[in-house]
Amino acid sequence: MFGWNTSTKINKKGAEGATPTKAAVAGGALPVSDKIGEILLSEGTVTREQIDLALTMQRNDPRRLGEILLSLGYVTAEDLGRAVARDQKLEFVEIRELPPDAVDPDAINLLDEGILRKHKALPLRFENGHVVVAMADPTDLYAVEDLRLLAGHAVRPVVVTEEDLNGAFLHLFGGVESPSGPDEYPEDEEGPLDDPYPGAGNGGAVEEAVVEAPMEPVEPEPAAEIEPEELVLGQEGEIEEAARSGSQVHAGTVGGRIGDILVAAGDIMPEQLEEALALQREDRREIGQILLSLGYVGKAVLARALAARLRLEYVEITERDVDRAATSLVDPRVLRKYGAMPMRVEGGRLVVAMSEPNNFYALEDIRMISGYPITPVVAVDDDIRRVQNKVFAMSAEVSELLEEAPGSQTAEDVGELELGNESAENAPIVRLVSSILQQAVGEEASDIHIEPRARALTVRMRVDGVLREVMSVPPRLQNGVVARIKILANLNIAERRVPQDGRFSVRLGEQKVDLRAASLPTVFGEKIVLRLLNTSSIDVDLKALGFAPGALAQYREIFQKPYGTILVTGPTGSGKSTTLYATLGELNSPEKNIITVEDPVEYRMPGVNQIQVNPGVGLTFASGLRSILRSDPDVLMIGEIRDRETAKISVEAALTGHLVLATLHTNDAPAAVTRLTDMGVEPFLTASAVDCVIAQRLARRLCERCKRPTEVDEETLSRVRFPFKHAPEDALDFHEAVGCDRCGGTGYRGRMGIYEMLVITDEIKELVLGRVSTGEVSRVAEGKGMVRLREDGLIKAARGETTIEEVLRTVV
Repeated sequence: MFGWNTSTKINKKGAEGATPTKAAVAGGALPVSDKIGEILLSEGTVTREQIDLALTMQRNDPRRLGEILLSLGYVTAEDLGRAVARDQKLEFVEIRELPPDAVDPDAINLLDEGILRKHKALPLRFENGHVVVAMADPTDLYAVEDLRLLAGHAVRPVVVTEEDLNGAFLHLFGGVESPSGPDEYPEDEEGPLDDPYPGAGNGGAVEEAVVEAPMEPVEPEPAAEIEPEELVLGQEGEIEEAARSGSQVHAGTVGGRIGDILVAAGDIMPEQLEEALALQREDRREIGQILLSLGYVGKAVLARALAARLRLEYVEITERDVDRAATSLVDPRVLRKYGAMPMRVEGGRLVVAMSEPNNFYALEDIRMISGYPITPVVAVDDDIRRVQNKVFAMSAEVSELLEEAPGSQTAEDVGELELGNESAENAPIVRLVSSILQQAVGEEASDIHIEPRARALTVRMRVDGVLREVMSVPPRLQNGVVARIKILANLNIAERRVPQDGRFSVRLGEQKVDLRAASLPTVFGEKIVLRLLNTSSIDVDLKALGFAPGALAQYREIFQKPYGTILVTGPTGSGKSTTLYATLGELNSPEKNIITVEDPVEYRMPGVNQIQVNPGVGLTFASGLRSILRSDPDVLMIGEIRDRETAKISVEAALTGHLVLATLHTNDAPAAVTRLTDMGVEPFLTASAVDCVIAQRLARRLCERCKRPTEVDEETLSRVRFPFKHAPEDALDFHEAVGCDRCGGTGYRGRMGIYEMLVITDEIKELVLGRVSTGEVSRVAEGKGMVRLREDGLIKAARGETTIEEVLRTVV
């Protein structure tokens, strides 16, 4: 079509003798991510040695991987363009090779030269109601949106090299347009000194190119070279401010690497980034995900860095930030698919919270469905999912349902219920029950209580260990709601005089939750209690549970032994299973055969053989254990020691060379060893087999957004018996609960563990053999440094993690 020649001779022999050419370096600063290296490697464009060399250079080079490969001469601009197109699932084009019918002059004339040069874009043709635009940076969301608004058509980007675009501009418009003079930059653009990563697109100093070009394209003058050290120091404040506030600086993509932004903001150390980059050679995930898996950053910190990189706003979204009118513009199924949540309409644009704001297809679908241009903001995916569950459950439709009379119900065993897909044709009771379940999942409730009262059916949910009333249903809907749940749980709906048990599961997007249902006849009708169990694979780090550093190190030393018994005690709902699963997560490896016997199996763990107890067919804890011991196990986990036979088999398994993890119901750690004796286990077996006992409780964690420092007087500390020996007085930092939108006005968000760890030393073994009382065991253990449950909770309160009131509520 245009007919210019930009053929470039580039040496691609490898590290030895490769001379980076000027055309290769200046051929186009494409938006390359670290995924590009994997694509280039899979296509055979580069070798593993070349990738490793570029990754090594990347540690001290602010450019992205593809740009380094380009500057080394290992790839051409066209290679990178094709890799970017594959990564973004877009078409790659060469403008100079397009036939005349592939370029429409009317499309080119939609926009003036200044706009096209500014966004490095060229409209090519009209296709299916879209204008096809060749872009050097198709991930620049603001450029795509500006082009759409100015052209008056939806935009479908295709990938092109900047070199190819420059040739087209030269053919169409002549020389390079400089509307603001040689030393000035148009509004909304930054000069070289304001660029967080100057030189990222030109590769720094280059040698002369070997180019055969009858019509040589005009190349932009390279920016001044800046030393890496000077670059980091000069831009640290700007990047840190952007990362912390997430404020929108200007339209466009910042570029740069997430790791650099995190280091500049002080969120990670350079050594941690180097460790993650070294792991990335074998693990091809994005660097942010590797840092997240290592525990160096949280999702919120990573989202802030992404916002800074894209120059978008970062938000901590709650349901109170969401305008219900805005959410009604897009189908909830589309929003769940893309992990997006409309917040409000502002300035004629729909503000949408997204965890992946550079998903062009998501933005385009939401724009077409809503009819509004989209302004994306960055939020954590878990927060978006939580708000979706709450908002879609408590929609205006639910209020209407509570006023409707119950229609006829269809008795059906649905097995697994899909939430969020209820249509208006569904019976009112079906929609109401689905809304209750959806809200419970959104609130991360552990239990739902549906309780008949004299004048209403009350719905309560246990969130963070505390029951809250969330809904009052008119009495005329009571029978329908109870019948619907009994149908789902496969219970006998005609039997209302005796308790019944059942179970069913629900799926909300990608999240699957199992529910155990229990009915109980009361004077006002049947009460239903639903226990929610998230069956997703658990990924819990022991460090995040709340163990003190010293206790955690001691615990790790114990469970790394090849044999022995570890008991975790506490009441129902105190987090015992989570502690054991986190322990199994560290033990889990291909070299170990790990088998669990549970009732029920609460979490699925890859690589672990999990057995569900089924007393109806004779599969109990004891019978399951006997079978497990014939299956060559290395590690056993027992859901609960309930009887003498199970206790005896567990202890004997530890003595025969197995590591046994089990739970037991006692109030504190010292009581566990005497409980085993009371269950019929000989003291000499207990003393030989048990290595440690952990007692635990769950206390609510203070909301980080709204907690407020407070002073606690000495009289109060004395009354609660504060353990000053474990927490010096000058290190006290008490806080109080306040309440905000993020925590639902409670002042607490999430829970943490309070622990008491009893290590079975030789002295404790002598006490067990002597059948002494629990009190004597406690006294000796405290003398050896054991921290009691109450003391651990008060220490955490003194660190500002929870409150004294919450500790006293949890621990006697």
